[in-house]
Amino acid sequence: MALYSFSVRDKKTGEYIRDDKRFDLAFLDYFAMQFNDEKELMKFLGIDLDKYDNIVIEYSNNHERKFLPILFDAPKLEEIVRGMVSFPQSYSSVYENIATGYKYPGMVEISEKVPNINATSKLLIFTRILDRDNEAVADKLNKNGYLHDKAVEFAKKGYSSVLTDEMTSSYMKMRKLYMGLRELGFVSAGYSKKPICNTTMEEVLNKLATEGKTIDEITGSLKLTPYEELLISRVLNESDEEAYKELKSCSLERLRYLEPVFRYIDSERRKNR
Repeated sequence: MALYSFSVRDKKTGEYIRDDKRFDLAFLDYFAMQFNDEKELMKFLGIDLDKYDNIVIEYSNNHERKFLPILFDAPKLEEIVRGMVSFPQSYSSVYENIATGYKYPGMVEISEKVPNINATSKLLIFTRILDRDNEAVADKLNKNGYLHDKAVEFAKKGYSSVLTDEMTSSYMKMRKLYMGLRELGFVSAGYSKKPICNTTMEEVLNKLATEGKTIDEITGSLKLTPYEELLISRVLNESDEEAYKELKSCSLERLRYLEPVFRYIDSERRKNR
């Protein structure tokens, strides 16, 4: 069951406001790791940066609110979630994939188990009994809430394969292990620069929604003023540059609203050049 959500912090009250939508944890980590920092992530989600100053992942445990930090510099976790999250109907852009998956969770497939790959093995090796120090590591992880009792038992008895099966049974277990190892200094942060995203999720979804539609289908879903309808007609039917400039001179808010119209117009203008 998907129980995790993005949650943003109100600048004025300091309270976290949780998104109504629920997702698998692996998907939210996959989503967030496409960006360089929380500011880029929040802008893509359409969150007002003047009102909110932080974003985390929230879930509930026995009716208590719990928060997980979003990790933008965790390549081992990123490798793991890339092996868990897939998009059967994949688009040409990762932003189109995650935006569609966020709006339609059924379009995302999440592996039930953590893949037994190199990144997983590197994290698990710290809990195995290679020497006496590793037993101490397991105890510290357990004490700090990052490794549960059963996993510690398997680690201390040297049941490597059983421990692997136990820890890969859910992504949350591996994420907690990673956070604990990082806190203890066994795993260091790693950062890979991502391309800067200059669009929002809403714009991506609007683009996908209007691809292949006629101008009548696009305008039929919008509330246009009679003058806007006239300008659009002049641009498309008469190639009127002045009408195009006038249409583009509206307010920023209106430009965003009319973005599907401009996308269609600009596509037609390119065809006619």
